[in-house]
Amino acid sequence: IGSSNYPLRGGKHSTWEGGIRVRAFLSAGSATSLYSSDGPITYTNLMDGADWLPTLLDAAGVALNGQTRAAVDGVSHFGGLLNPLA
Repeated sequence: IGSSNYPLRGGKHSTWEGGIRVRAFLSAGSATSLYSSDGPITYTNLMDGADWLPTLLDAAGVALNGQTRAAVDGVSHFGGLLNPLA
């Protein structure tokens, strides 16, 4: 209602692709590992909104373990962001 996510089916507040699949970007500043000799690298793995917190905590060096790990949904994609071609 009131929006179009063509060519994806569904819309906001639905579980179809149009409701949950959105674009995001990450700027790494001077992180040269996110660049190849051909320019910026695109990370093509699927990443859910719940994955942002564990990824950012991992990037900041905060270890998730025990009860803290159990309380946080999602997984860290930090390793994949640092080396997306591996």
